[in-house]
Amino acid sequence: LLGDGAGVSTQQSGNGAAAAPAIAPEPKPAPVKTPAPAPEGDVLPLRGPAARIVENMETSLSVPTATSERRIPVKLLDENRRLINKHLSENDRGKASYTHLIAWAVLRALDKYPQLNDGFADVDGQPSRLKRADVNLGVAVDLTKKDGTRTLLVPNVKNANRLTFSEFLAAY
Repeated sequence: LLGDGAGVSTQQSGNGAAAAPAIAPEPKPAPVKTPAPAPEGDVLPLRGPAARIVENMETSLSVPTATSERRIPVKLLDENRRLINKHLSENDRGKASYTHLIAWAVLRALDKYPQLNDGFADVDGQPSRLKRADVNLGVAVDLTKKDGTRTLLVPNVKNANRLTFSEFLAAY
């Protein structure tokens, strides 16, 4: 495209001759922000764990994040889970789920790559890396309360990286 600076451009044809001018599209107007409508019904302030979850979620929006995805075969995971559960049932010690095994694998991976447990903080206006020695492994749990409403809690296993597998299962 050859521009003439006036919002009109001409296209060059294959033989070098200029084709009919093409008019540049009109710029779209900026979207107008309308205030959110006032909520209908009762407005109840969040308190306790629900307020803390909101606070953590709002804070997390300012934290740099990265996502990585891997595809892995699960046949070996399934076979190991069966062997572990056979051993646990022989000793009346419950069962291990896939989540237990994956969480344990994450903890072992953190032994090899401890920087993945680092955190982010704004210290005196300076973005900073928090190097953590211990891993508090949190797992989100969706619960139904007695009144039928649902809530999300994130209990965590403190110092999970320092536990044996048996201790980890019991704590989890």
